[in-house]
Amino acid sequence: MKNLLNLIGGNVVSHLITFAAAPLITRLYSPGELGDLSMMIAALAILNVFSTLKFELAIPLAKNNKDTANLLVICFAALLATSIIYLLLAVGFALLSPGNSLGMAVLLFPIMLLGEGLFTIAVHYGLRFKKYKHISLIKVNKSIIMNSGQIGFGLISSSSFSIIMGDLMGRLLGANKMLMDMKSYIASHKAFISKNSMKKVAVEFKNYPLVSSFSSFLNSISLQAFPLMLGVLYGSASLGIYALSQRILIGPLSLVSQAFSQVFLSEAAENIRNGSTRGLVKLFMYTAVILLLFVCIILSIFLLWGEEIINLVFGSDWTGSHDIIKYMSIMILFQFVASPLSQTLNLLSKQAFQFYWDLARFIIISLFLLVIYLFGVGFYLTIFIYSVLMAIMYITLFGIIIKQLFSLEKRSIC
Repeated sequence: MKNLLNLIGGNVVSHLITFAAAPLITRLYSPGELGDLSMMIAALAILNVFSTLKFELAIPLAKNNKDTANLLVICFAALLATSIIYLLLAVGFALLSPGNSLGMAVLLFPIMLLGEGLFTIAVHYGLRFKKYKHISLIKVNKSIIMNSGQIGFGLISSSSFSIIMGDLMGRLLGANKMLMDMKSYIASHKAFISKNSMKKVAVEFKNYPLVSSFSSFLNSISLQAFPLMLGVLYGSASLGIYALSQRILIGPLSLVSQAFSQVFLSEAAENIRNGSTRGLVKLFMYTAVILLLFVCIILSIFLLWGEEIINLVFGSDWTGSHDIIKYMSIMILFQFVASPLSQTLNLLSKQAFQFYWDLARFIIISLFLLVIYLFGVGFYLTIFIYSVLMAIMYITLFGIIIKQLFSLEKRSIC
């Protein structure tokens, strides 16, 4: 429990820092500049899936120090190779966009990718050796550096380059202490590192680059394609307004959702170990009701007084975020209830249902984006239709879980 609280505490504090810095950042930067950053972050979330070929997931599973050291070297080598590839692509984009501030800012993208990759490796290295407090500290450190950098650069010169540069600093320097620890670890196990040893562990964990990376890519592109398309079709300013709505409502809600998910996962697993199917069903329904009540209260506050809150805290340029929250509320409602409980399918060894749901979501989002591109749908109507479609998907996911639980309960009675 102490380890869990350490991990959750780091997430909470880092998000609180971001939330506290938001009023100043929204007064230093325009919606368009925040939109440019959001475009970069969305692209980073998609392409970062391949930065280490997902070998970092194998680090906590390594049998011994020899395998751990070789996996770390593989991760660093893969990260360096992908960063170089993205650097060449970024240079090409900048050359094709002369005089464009975003074109110049894109040159920072490979460094952002490098920083995020290093941070991801550091987190999994920390998990391998149960350095939970250190993981919590580097998350807080990343948030402090990132927000301080964005504010500092914004005071000097407000531009897309400045806000992206601040973000880059947090990703690149956030895990510095853990990276120094990793450097010492690799140096002390240098004798175990060889091409043959790296080949051996790469083959042993080959499913991570061959399966996990593409599965994660499917999930990431399903989540990030929508904000990317908003930026392309409606401009950076509209995306910036959308991004603020994510930062002030969906970000904090995701923290609560994650906490509920972790507690539910622990108690649900205990019910399954004890063979208590009825207890599992009761726990599921009880958690669903609590989640529903909580999100209804939060959404009611934002729907009733959100415009005044946003205008007071973030400035009049950002009041459009209230309209987005209003249109997104139906999706947020069902997402907040269904997402924390989706772990039930993994506990019941029904991962195939989750995969098919992810695939269906990807196909539906792809078709929807194609339609709005072809027919020129308005910005707020696009937000509303997307919200309704995603609400239907989360209702479907909830229904799938309910059906599997009741089937399990019926079999246990028989």
